[in-house]
Amino acid sequence: MAVYAPFLLTLTYSANVFAIKTGYAWKAPLAIQIIGWGVQVLSHTFIERRAPAILDNTLQALLLAPLFVFMELLFVLGYRPALQKRIHEKVKAAISTWKLRCERRSVSADVQSSGNVERAKDD
Repeated sequence: MAVYAPFLLTLTYSANVFAIKTGYAWKAPLAIQIIGWGVQVLSHTFIERRAPAILDNTLQALLLAPLFVFMELLFVLGYRPALQKRIHEKVKAAISTWKLRCERRSVSADVQSSGNVERAKDD
């Protein structure tokens, strides 16, 4: 992605400068990572009431999460509004499909458990 590459190069350069100029280059990023992951897990658990994506697909979460955040930032700044609209429409459709699938599973589980209760009463 033409917009992402210069951003990554800038981050790489600044990380190298930070590592050269400080003797504790690993401590601050480690603390930030631990705090960030902790906040993410807590917010997903208590606010969204869902497991974080890292528990579903670790590799995808680690590789795509930074790109997701970068694109969201660009969209806030007005980058390619038509692309943003298309992506948000696809996301809404995917969420609707997922919710419908969850509801069907829930109803199916309820029917199965009520059938088991009825069978137990008959015995």
